[in-house]
Amino acid sequence: MLSDEEKIKIKDAFETIGFITTLYDMECVYVEFVLEKKNWNKTHTAAVLQMSIRTLRDWCIRKRPIEIPEHKIWKREIP
Repeated sequence: MLSDEEKIKIKDAFETIGFITTLYDMECVYVEFVLEKKNWNKTHTAAVLQMSIRTLRDWCIRKRPIEIPEHKIWKREIP
C-alpha cells in the first residue's frame, strides 16, 4: 500500500502532466516505464509489478506490444 506522502507525489505528478487518460493507457505507460528502469529485464520487471514472468510476457504480447530495443534482445550465437 502506498503511504499518504507517496499518494500525494503521484497526484502531483498527474497534476503536472495536466491531462486525463484511461487506466489502460496508464497501465501500458507504467509497464513500459518499469521495463526501461529495469534495463528491459522482464524477470526484474515482473518482480516489481508483483506478477509472474509468464503473466508479464503474455501482457506484453496480448495487451500492448512493447517494442524492446534491438540491443536489449537476447540473441543466441550460432557456432
